[in-house]
Amino acid sequence: MALSEVQAIRILSEELSRAGRLQSGARVRHGIGDDAAVLRRAPGDQVCTVDSCEEGVHFLWEWMKAEDVAQKSFHSAVSDVVAMGGKTAWVVCHLSLGPRVTASWLRDFARAQASCSEIVGAPVVGGNVSFASSTSVVTSVVGHVDPGKALLRSGARAGDELWLLGSVGLARAGLLLLQRGGGRARGRGALAVALRAFRTPEAQFREGPKLVGRAHACLDISDGIKRDAAQLAVASGVRVIVEADRLEATLSEELFALARQLGVSALELAIEGGEDYALLATGPQEKRPKLCRVIGRIEPATRVRKAGASLFWGGRMTGLSGGFVHGRNRQVAHVLPRDRS
Repeated sequence: MALSEVQAIRILSEELSRAGRLQSGARVRHGIGDDAAVLRRAPGDQVCTVDSCEEGVHFLWEWMKAEDVAQKSFHSAVSDVVAMGGKTAWVVCHLSLGPRVTASWLRDFARAQASCSEIVGAPVVGGNVSFASSTSVVTSVVGHVDPGKALLRSGARAGDELWLLGSVGLARAGLLLLQRGGGRARGRGALAVALRAFRTPEAQFREGPKLVGRAHACLDISDGIKRDAAQLAVASGVRVIVEADRLEATLSEELFALARQLGVSALELAIEGGEDYALLATGPQEKRPKLCRVIGRIEPATRVRKAGASLFWGGRMTGLSGGFVHGRNRQVAHVLPRDRS
């Protein structure tokens, strides 16, 4: 029997209400059960975002379980609030359920979503359910930050360091492995690490808000350093210089091992990236948080060298543009000079 809207709502209500303790302590006056949630106003400035996770674009059925889709959709949305320096307060979710969704799949999804909300400290207070030809999860997140303290892409200053909070490259390696048919199972060792990075990313929700008062600018790396560094540079009107040696020093042994298996360099996986949900920030050396690693610098833009991003590698500057496109990238573009030797 096909899943009905009444059944779907009942499953979601049952599983998400298990986080009732969390809701009662997070300024939620009335959560799931009525036409809309009633929330107590958050302190400071509110930070709001919406993000989608769509079948055929962000996931395929043969690649990911219901729990994976729940975590990927939840944390990708939370990451946008975190990149602004915000602390996540509430989540609202719209589900479009395709014909392959069963009651069992939806219950696993809801349980995982409830678990994510408890870990992050942001209850799912409501949403909507509809039926469609394919499955998608649209997650809206509301957070808060001290008045006037939100981190913007436009705040980078010449003389800043370029900071990386989190890791990059492994999610792209996991995607390539899946596309090549090498990661159908959960895997072991480096393979497992890469598949987890793609299937179940985790936003920097614990450390990201600590950038407030330290960083001048920030954004999350959901489209790869190549694209996101360029976006930050243009928004701030500066030159973002990614230093290859410093970036390479942050990469894991698992990424180097997988890069050899895939026939590409670990550095290229890190630059091309995609769906890492690490944070790229800029700030002064004396205010750098301990967990942030320096991967470059910010220089002033000039008439000759306009605002943009470059990779400094082997004594050369290579422009960074383009980058990861969800659901399309099936290989790594070679952005590095071929004659490094």
